[in-house]
Amino acid sequence: MHAINARRTFINRKTQSAVTIVRALVFAIFAPINRAEAAGLTKGAGYKYSIYWLGSYFSPKSGSVALWCPDPNKSPASPTGSAVVSTITGANSTNVAKLNYILTTYGSQANKGASKAINNNFNAALKLATWTYTGNKKLATQQLPHQPAGVRSFYNTMVKNAEAYAGPYKLYLTLNGKPTLGKSSTVTVKVVATRTGKAVPGTVVNLSATNAKLAKTSVSTGSTGVVKVTFTRTTWSDVKISALTKNT
Repeated sequence: MHAINARRTFINRKTQSAVTIVRALVFAIFAPINRAEAAGLTKGAGYKYSIYWLGSYFSPKSGSVALWCPDPNKSPASPTGSAVVSTITGANSTNVAKLNYILTTYGSQANKGASKAINNNFNAALKLATWTYTGNKKLATQQLPHQPAGVRSFYNTMVKNAEAYAGPYKLYLTLNGKPTLGKSSTVTVKVVATRTGKAVPGTVVNLSATNAKLAKTSVSTGSTGVVKVTFTRTTWSDVKISALTKNT
């Protein structure tokens, strides 16, 4: 009888060990890999919700420039113009344009002179907004209702503007009247999102002129997406004014 009881005890322990091992393997297989942290990046502002980090990252090379990981299983994308995303798995060209609008418009605003609570909300919202356009919209939608009101407010603004103002773009110049030698004239500059036809606010436009002197060589389209630039004709030869923005 003692031998039988001992045998049963051995079998039960072996089975329990096997179950424990299987559970550990399942967790290892399905636990998400945070590639940003694996790459040596440190967390910036934001919130940890469930198993996800809703916020920015920093690296020794990026300095004060915040980095973003639009896809939980991909490397971070930088909000700087030189690191604009060209393609991303699970996103079509329209969504890539919206992602770039969010990164370039709001990425550089992160952690700039606001309170810690506002920075956390802003960074978390930006992270969720990037997920919206990288094949992770369902995940973003699931996370959003559980976030503070400030996060939801920032998120709604970011997505609304991305829908309205994401590229591609066209730039229009309109001469206001006939330029007179030695007198001031103006030209109207307008940047338009070709998908929606809306004028794009806050876009920096660089200008150059032939046979004329510009009052400013770099202007912003401000809150309306339209700006007037003053110039003075310097010769009777034809005046040529050129404009360029990185968004076109």
